[in-house]
Amino acid sequence: MSERPRVVVVNDDPSQLRLIAGIIQRDDAHVRAFEAPEEALRSLRADPGVDLFVVDLHMPVIDGWRFCRLLRSPEFAAFNTTPILVVSATFAGADVEAITADLGANAFLPVPFPPDRLLACARDLLAGHTPQAVQSVLVVEDDDAVRDSLEKTFERHGYVVRSAHSAEEGRRLMWERRPDVLLIDYHLPNATARDFLREVQRPGDPMVSIVMTGDPDPDLPVTVLREGASAYVRKPFDPAYLVDLAQKSRRERALLRVEEILEGRTQQLRASEERYRSLFAMIPEMVLILDRDARILQANEAAVQFVDRETHHLAGMPVYTLVPERLHEATTRRLERCWTEGGGTFEGRVARGSVEVPVEVNTKVVEFEGTPALLTVSRDVSERRRLEQERRVLEARNQHAQKLESLGVLAGGIAHDFNNLLMGVLGNASLALSDLSPRDPAWESIKQIEVAARRAAELTGQILTYSGKGPVVMKPMDLSDVVREMAKLLQPAVTSKARVEYSLDSDLPAVSGDASQVRQVVMNLIMNASDALGDSPGTIRVRTAVVDPDHLDRHANYLGDDTAEGPYVLIEVSDDGCGLDEDQRKRMFDPFFTTKFKGRGLGLSTVMGIVRSHKGGITVDSEPGRGTTVRVYLPVSGERLERRARPAEKPSLDWGGAGAVLVIDDEPAVRNVVRMALEKAGFEAILAEDGSRGLELFREYHDDIRAVLLDLSMPGLSGDEVLERIRAEDESAVVILSSGYAEERVLERLHGLGISGFLQKPYHPGALLQLLEQLLDRTAATA
Repeated sequence: MSERPRVVVVNDDPSQLRLIAGIIQRDDAHVRAFEAPEEALRSLRADPGVDLFVVDLHMPVIDGWRFCRLLRSPEFAAFNTTPILVVSATFAGADVEAITADLGANAFLPVPFPPDRLLACARDLLAGHTPQAVQSVLVVEDDDAVRDSLEKTFERHGYVVRSAHSAEEGRRLMWERRPDVLLIDYHLPNATARDFLREVQRPGDPMVSIVMTGDPDPDLPVTVLREGASAYVRKPFDPAYLVDLAQKSRRERALLRVEEILEGRTQQLRASEERYRSLFAMIPEMVLILDRDARILQANEAAVQFVDRETHHLAGMPVYTLVPERLHEATTRRLERCWTEGGGTFEGRVARGSVEVPVEVNTKVVEFEGTPALLTVSRDVSERRRLEQERRVLEARNQHAQKLESLGVLAGGIAHDFNNLLMGVLGNASLALSDLSPRDPAWESIKQIEVAARRAAELTGQILTYSGKGPVVMKPMDLSDVVREMAKLLQPAVTSKARVEYSLDSDLPAVSGDASQVRQVVMNLIMNASDALGDSPGTIRVRTAVVDPDHLDRHANYLGDDTAEGPYVLIEVSDDGCGLDEDQRKRMFDPFFTTKFKGRGLGLSTVMGIVRSHKGGITVDSEPGRGTTVRVYLPVSGERLERRARPAEKPSLDWGGAGAVLVIDDEPAVRNVVRMALEKAGFEAILAEDGSRGLELFREYHDDIRAVLLDLSMPGLSGDEVLERIRAEDESAVVILSSGYAEERVLERLHGLGISGFLQKPYHPGALLQLLEQLLDRTAATA
């Protein structure tokens, strides 16, 4: 060996070839590296100097096993004793190591391996520490001379020899340790080699079995070979010939085992390829395999159907032909990044005729037919995008509803407290007016206070309506009649530049609603349309109609989930004014949001509250410069229309009574106004600031109390708890409940507790006296 060891490395994987060569070069070895055995053999003919072969086992054309056999053949006698180290990432295990040794390799190393292990193995082989495979032979022969001759000959060739003179002894030795070579005489006492082989042979057995006989039967060789024998020899023979025959048979048997392994791997590969083709064809997403130039190498059936092309038309086509032209540059960048990073995910679009389909593309760099390729799987995300958009719309609607609900709770609480304050203003003003003559200098001022308080009460009513807690008196009505009535009242208020056109259905079915609230809806919508026109000439169109529920878009803005089924009556108000932008459309129903200089921002929020309380819906179409159309949908009730009742007369303070009235209210202003009204009418007022004190006074003055005026919302014991305890002590007591909330909601809450009467704050003192007159007269009549 020269001073620098000479090593030939053969491996068809370039990365493994560079790795192994680099590791061995650390020991200052001269390394020649080849990707194919053919290249190595051509180079060795020109320069046969080599001290070690490092050979991959799994290679195309000439694999590692065949290469080992060539290096150990007479044709390459110069390399018959050169050590061979076999490496493999594909095959491993004791069986593979044994076959490799049988074919002449000196060591086997499975991949992956630590670099130090490769270096240690190479150093041992270069130092001549070649591990020799110790072969064993079992001789089963009843002829002592033949048996002794075979034992000596095989021992001289390095075999470990055991012998037996009978089939029974041979079986025992066979089970103790299975030999590499079995030499057996055909005719044994009480058995034949045929029987013995049938008993000990195994499928895929690496053991070489050679049958010996002096029997001249010409059919005997065929018989024993059919039973699995590797070879047959007639006596007498040269024992050295039998050694050569055993070695030759071992190599042939090893090659057969190699062929079996390769055939098994080939069948597995074919099955894997068939599974791949089936999977490739069955994947419902669009699958494309692209080369480095983004040309389509292969496409599955889903891709063909997706782009509506023939399969042979897609093959070889640039993938950019499937992408909208404006996205070519972006697609190039994304694919390049996937090549660089070994794969990735991005979103793009695929042109399907004139339609662009959004897709999510997953990629991975793979090997396809021996060359790198980019596997792409594109999934149509149109439905996912639609569902995401629908989810966002529903979330926005839910957030909007939650905001309205929160603002409604806040507005309801403010309105309730404000009504208590207005009770003091309105009540005191009314009482003062009852004591003054219209000619009195203070009369007009106090009258204006009363008017202002009533207007403030109307404002709090709007706030309560927005919060969903306003008074609702539901009756069947004709919406066309409501619009006609409002048209006359609103004509002076509409801008003089506007022309109002009415298209009212004369045969509308009835809707169930509160007339005053529906009138307020019509008024707000028409006045908003007038304000949108401003000083510019334009047209306001008001229309009523019956709407089929099938044409109702339940995903439109502001159409609630609790809207009724069945037909709707439509009120549509449109204008050709300034219109609204997207931000204004989102906020137009928010309380206190306004685009008017003098607006309060409660008009449309009140409309929203009214429509919600009527289980209806609202849709809005508007764009800047193109006007606005607001459609209000109210469900058809199926009830018959009734005549409208005459309005109630203004309450009077002229009636008088006697006895005590217990007033339970936590607001001092309310208690004071009620006390003055009661005392002026001849009653004695017993005042309690909370529920607990009210119950104490009720028990103390029970015989003198003719009626109880009870506030619903109080700290400590609430009005409904006080009412329940009063009823437990006196079922016939006259109890009038008062609240800043609507009567219908209070009665619904306190159903079954026996409320004698109800007053909604702020109320006129005369309304209290009028109700007392009715209730006390009724009580006296039934006594």
